[in-house]
Amino acid sequence: MKHYKWASLSSLVAVFLLACTFGTLQTDGWAGEPLCDGMVAEVSLPAALQGTAGNAIYWLQDGSKQFRLAPVSMDAGLVRLRVEGKVEAGSYVLYMKPQGADDPTVLDYCFDILSPVVNTVETAALPAASGNAITLSGLFFSKAPNVWLVYKIRPGGLDFKRRCSVDTAAYGFDDTFDHITARFPMNVTTGESSLHIRLPRLITGMVEPRILIETLNGYCVTNLNAAAGTAANSRGTLVSYSFRDSIKATEAHAYLLNTFESGSGIMRLIKRAAGALLYDNSKMSQQAYSWNLTLFSINYTTIDWNGNPILASGVVAVPGGRTSAPLLSFQHGTMLTKKEAPTLADGSEMAFAVTFSAADGYVAAIPDHTGLGQAGLLYGDSLYHPYCQWEPIAKCDADMLPAVQQLLKQAYADKKIWNRVILDGRTFLAGYSEGGYATMALQRELEQDGARYGIAEVTASAPMDGPYSLSSVMLDRLLADQPYRVPYFVPYMLVTMNTTYNIYASPGDYIAAPYDTTVVPLIDGYHDSTLVNKAMPSIVKQCMLSAVQDQLTARQGPLHAALKQNDLIELPEGPTWKPVSPTLLIHGTTDDCVMYENSTRAYAYFHDVLGASNVSLLTIKPTFLINTLQTVTINHALYAPYAAGECWKWFHQILSGPAGSD
Repeated sequence: MKHYKWASLSSLVAVFLLACTFGTLQTDGWAGEPLCDGMVAEVSLPAALQGTAGNAIYWLQDGSKQFRLAPVSMDAGLVRLRVEGKVEAGSYVLYMKPQGADDPTVLDYCFDILSPVVNTVETAALPAASGNAITLSGLFFSKAPNVWLVYKIRPGGLDFKRRCSVDTAAYGFDDTFDHITARFPMNVTTGESSLHIRLPRLITGMVEPRILIETLNGYCVTNLNAAAGTAANSRGTLVSYSFRDSIKATEAHAYLLNTFESGSGIMRLIKRAAGALLYDNSKMSQQAYSWNLTLFSINYTTIDWNGNPILASGVVAVPGGRTSAPLLSFQHGTMLTKKEAPTLADGSEMAFAVTFSAADGYVAAIPDHTGLGQAGLLYGDSLYHPYCQWEPIAKCDADMLPAVQQLLKQAYADKKIWNRVILDGRTFLAGYSEGGYATMALQRELEQDGARYGIAEVTASAPMDGPYSLSSVMLDRLLADQPYRVPYFVPYMLVTMNTTYNIYASPGDYIAAPYDTTVVPLIDGYHDSTLVNKAMPSIVKQCMLSAVQDQLTARQGPLHAALKQNDLIELPEGPTWKPVSPTLLIHGTTDDCVMYENSTRAYAYFHDVLGASNVSLLTIKPTFLINTLQTVTINHALYAPYAAGECWKWFHQILSGPAGSD
């Protein structure tokens, strides 16, 4: 496995910084100023280890692959580690071994090195003369990159590759370490990056021009015409792709278990053990992993809720050795922060998609959703995630599918994968929590307008534990006079609905004091659920003005209308959507976050009212393990491996049936 997480798990801060010149690794004390063309990582240490930090040995490891780190300095519990030279993008275990210790300590099970990302090329049109300067903007550019112009002189011809010159004097970002004065192409606090380059003499009539950036932490290939004119591109256009990870079939299980781990000390061990138990007790344990995977992060064009052109991003898993493969689109669940999304972090839901792909050879599309992930960072707080708003989510995720097809063709042409993979026409959809909602919304979009996205039909769809009835089932729970175990759900939904539909002029018009000033500012894509939950009242409806509560209780008012507009069942107006694809609703009966009634109501509406005989409901009852662990965490999370296991088993049976060849 291999990437670069500039913001790590909840108890670890992994903000990657840049260093300046060469030097040798030191393990007998602080190395002082960084002395290499590498990066510096900032990692929080447990108090018990802080006294030995300067004399410890640090390294990143993925199987037999190992990269050494040198300690630079220590401040307020944060040790700064220098990465020597080049390090491959990937997901690693970060180890620390204090001097004299017999065994190393694991500081992070999912320490990520991310490849560079190009979001835009700042030029009105492709320059026609040599020496023309353009600006590449994106994320995670390390110092001293190699930049190449790659092109063909005729369609289908050979690639030509010519070096571009980099204007180092134009670097606009400074290292935040006070003792480093050099200027760099990356803002170390945000990952924002910029390069000014000059193109070589161009060939008249060249086609398929791309920019290849090779940095210390990976590579990125950019469609120069697409990146230079995002606003003019059609939806679903691949703008750029970067290497994200490579996962061997033998590593898939360990990769999944590692994603369960967050926190520190004993809590990390508990979560790993719980994750292993949940996995082993679900049908996920029946998976046999056969396919090695290459993962890419991509940027592509889509539209926002107002129809404005924007960039979105996601991860694509490509099985090695396949020439024909089914497509899986796996939608992730609720994420408050941009950095939690698949292009920037490993999560258990992304790991589910990875194991599906490793077991059955899917090309897996794992969208970030609008406003999240690496593309979301491009827009800062001006682009939010339209939480549980079916239309912008569905269009964004659907637009990723033609971009995936372009990636398969382009990555093969660029020799980044060794087999040209063609999608075989079978398309599977799955997702959990908000991902279940997004899956049903995506199914609706593809069934109604699949030709736009190059999808002839949906082979099977499995929405899992999703909030399909916002204006009724979910609202009843949120208005109840009892604590709700995921309080952030309320402001996340209300604030983003209000922004999209422009209902109230200010937070104080619908959110009660003090929450209008203490909670609302946290819904910005940069504050996590822990902070929001701490700021919320235990009875979540108390964050709303009493007049708004009364309107919602009476099923009246503009907020209720917005919720009703985003219901996926019992549609209030317009054409009724009746699922035509085989659909399996999966839900845990005692889900304490997204109520089971969401799926029973959906089944009754689709199957009984509309007569969709292809829709089924699979109920997951609480196991002894769920009942035991729900005392320390929400059982909504505990149901996920069981639901994913049932989903995988159903898909696997379809693939193995008379029409399947796998």
